[in-house]
Amino acid sequence: MYRLIIRSLRAYYGDYTVSSALKQEIKNVEILYNKALYKECEKFVTRAKQSAKKHEKFYYWYELIGWEKKLIELAYESGVFSLDLDRLVAEEEHVISKLRNLAEYTVIYSKINFVFRSGGFTRNEEERKVVRRIQNCHLIKGENTALSIKAASICYYIKGLCAATNRDYEFAFQYFNKTREILDANPDIKLDTGQRYVNTLFHLLRCHIDNNKFDEAKKMIREIRSLKGKKGFNFVNISVRIFANTAYQELTMYNKMGKFNKSVRLLKEVEKNSKNMQIT
Repeated sequence: MYRLIIRSLRAYYGDYTVSSALKQEIKNVEILYNKALYKECEKFVTRAKQSAKKHEKFYYWYELIGWEKKLIELAYESGVFSLDLDRLVAEEEHVISKLRNLAEYTVIYSKINFVFRSGGFTRNEEERKVVRRIQNCHLIKGENTALSIKAASICYYIKGLCAATNRDYEFAFQYFNKTREILDANPDIKLDTGQRYVNTLFHLLRCHIDNNKFDEAKKMIREIRSLKGKKGFNFVNISVRIFANTAYQELTMYNKMGKFNKSVRLLKEVEKNSKNMQIT
């Protein structure tokens, strides 16, 4: 029964993500290749690779290049030498460099995120050393070190977290705002990184509240809540996060403004909505 439920959920959510769609496309490629339907296989590879490239799914892009190389080898065996294998090898190296670069930023993000999640701020000299090492890393400190849109967005997000852990809200706001600008300018990447986009808005909201910019904070709360249910943000984990974090930040804002009656009313609303929420 458990496996049937998981299978049903996988089928239901399969069309929601680019990764799921690419996995299915690669399965189709493998089936067509094994059936010796090479022309159809090539069409699937071309289409899937365009999607992988568009959404910066480097792992799948790399895998699809492997299938292209197999098709070229078959063409060579048939006496067709018009296909450029050297170009494909160069593309493969290009993708590997982007994949490696993104992986390096992901590792750095994990390190600063651990410090941030542990308490929100650097609490001792050891944690401050960790933040300084990250800030001085060539991938963070240098210019034009990010080789992809995703890597660039993570780079500025890391800079924002470093500033936030040191309570430097002015720079934190600048870096998180830059993260948002990058994702807003690239909607395909934005929808594929919905969790990070929402987290970025939460950090901007926190900066507004910490700087007593309550009108901007209220506007940001409305904006974050408007994302709920929209494409790229219509997952249970994101919906729950939007509900919980906006409520928490709104309570923080009202308490800071001294509007405790509003805090009490909001708490009652949160309690009521929490009971009504269904996680499926």
